[in-house]
Amino acid sequence: MSSKQATLDPTDLWGLALGAVLFEMNGYDAANNYEIEPTEENLEAIRRSLKRGWGIESTEDLMNNLRWLQEEGHRTSFYEMRSFLSTLSMADQSAFLETLPKNTEKHMQYILVKAYMHKLPLAGIAAWDFGRYVDLCRMGAFVGYISEETSWELIRKVAVVAQESYSGWLEYGISYVAGRQFWLGTISEEKAKQHTDYVRSLVLNKDSLWRRLDWNLKLVDEEEAEEAAEAEEVEAEAVETVVVEKEELEAEAMETVVAETVEVQTEAVESEIAQAEPAEVTAKDAETEHIEVATEEAETETRQK
Repeated sequence: MSSKQATLDPTDLWGLALGAVLFEMNGYDAANNYEIEPTEENLEAIRRSLKRGWGIESTEDLMNNLRWLQEEGHRTSFYEMRSFLSTLSMADQSAFLETLPKNTEKHMQYILVKAYMHKLPLAGIAAWDFGRYVDLCRMGAFVGYISEETSWELIRKVAVVAQESYSGWLEYGISYVAGRQFWLGTISEEKAKQHTDYVRSLVLNKDSLWRRLDWNLKLVDEEEAEEAAEAEEVEAEAVETVVVEKEELEAEAMETVVAETVEVQTEAVESEIAQAEPAEVTAKDAETEHIEVATEEAETETRQK
């Protein structure tokens, strides 16, 4: 992380704040916007951490993990479990939990989903995925897997989604803690309290990013948003045009193939008919000659008699 981070504008600070719980847990300094001193020891420690925790050893590995967090993450499993439980009555939910092997990860996760399903917003534990996404972006830039610019571009995009998903920092923090519990697959009061304390500190400490930054801070300039939307619409229309043209070309090619196939088959049938006709005529002629010969022999026999 470069020294430029000390002069981040509010929108980038807001995005950085999404990873605050994890940054605080790792002992990074909020007063320095969670910047890490770029020593060889720190670089090697972060590389080892990325490899051990994520299997990340390259830019490609990093981008694959970021894509998974953005598109799926642990929230997908939470959604699926919550959707299933929501179809059951309270009694049936309890009965279902009794059918699961006790103290297994799946059993614990269902218990957590049942406990949180009516306490979290529709986004569920997405905060957990967003926080880890921001952390990976910053750690990836720190070790050089992506550039500083790319790191902040990625964070800005997920920040907009996060802001639309929750109503404030407290709700985001609670969802983050729930997500971490779900990820652990265990129900530990001690670990839950540890992360709840981090959230409480971020909400109450007047010097924290969460207290310094309004949740509803405008993250995207309206004109820029409109221009981006128009650009996406133009791109979508262009893609649609290409798809339509491709489909039309494929349809024309298919019609040509069908027509040629029919023509070939017709010629083959006509050829078979043409080859069969002389044989049929010859057979008829032979049959006629046979009848004529038989008639002549019969007449000869009659005259002889």
